Amino acid sequence: MMTKLGVVFDFNGTLFFDTPLHIVAWDAIAKELGAAPVDLHQMETVYSGLPNKEILRLMRPHENDAFYDEWSKRKEAAYREAVRHMKPKARLTKGAIELFTQLKKLHIPSTIASASIKENIDFFVEFFGLAKYVDPTQIVYDDGTYENKIGMFQEAKRRLQVENLLIFEDSLSGIRSGQAVNAQLIVIASKTLQEHYREFPNIVAQIQDFSHVLEDYAEYFPFQPLTFDFDAQLKRVEEVDGAYVECPFDLKEVSGKGRMKVKATFDGYPYEGSIVHMGEVYCIGVRKEIRQAIQKQPGDIIHVHLEEQ
Repeated sequence: MMTKLGVVFDFNGTLFFDTPLHIVAWDAIAKELGAAPVDLHQMETVYSGLPNKEILRLMRPHENDAFYDEWSKRKEAAYREAVRHMKPKARLTKGAIELFTQLKKLHIPSTIASASIKENIDFFVEFFGLAKYVDPTQIVYDDGTYENKIGMFQEAKRRLQVENLLIFEDSLSGIRSGQAVNAQLIVIASKTLQEHYREFPNIVAQIQDFSHVLEDYAEYFPFQPLTFDFDAQLKRVEEVDGAYVECPFDLKEVSGKGRMKVKATFDGYPYEGSIVHMGEVYCIGVRKEIRQAIQKQPGDIIHVHLEEQ
């Protein structure tokens, strides 16, 4: 099932406004490593969006991977403790949950691509209940193989099985990577980065949070009818000389519906009907005149294309 548009969210600074926590944590690391202090400008223009190893290489070049792994774990352990003890309790950015809900209704798949390490992603999934909004197995994170987010965004596109991406980002490096993969970009606006935004023609909007994003920028979030392509065996309905094919998916699971009107083709022959629940499966009928036209009978294999109406 391939769709045209997928939405990718950065996490830190986008779905969760936590930049001050990272500045404090990285500044403490920088002092221990003898590197320059980390402030908001340094964070937003240089470090934000980069994998931890790349940040650490900037602070202390020419060390080995074990060194960078150890210091990355130190920094993130301190960061997670800071999140746990935030007052008031840490929450996703305003409007994010509502946006996730609406994207599902529009059949627009979404995921997260973050420069966070796996331990942080696991923490975020549990702490914020992210599994209610995205499939945790589709989240792309810093596993040590990415130099920047170009590869992350490409991997997110592959996992979502989409043709185009719309990316929500806050960091300069993330915006640069989004531009590199030719994605449309909606950025969390920053005064520090305003002078840089004109360098990126793929930025279509600047927002403060996710409130009213769909209302204000509806043209970037078109409803995407579900489509399905599969081969199936024609099965007989004895008492009425009828036939049907079983759908190789749970309609309720993929759409939230128990019945769906569709435009269909059977071996290329057009038909309009409905996917319905029958027993333990979902199926669609194949009328006698269609079977005659495509010269297929129960027991034969046909190719089925279905598109939601």
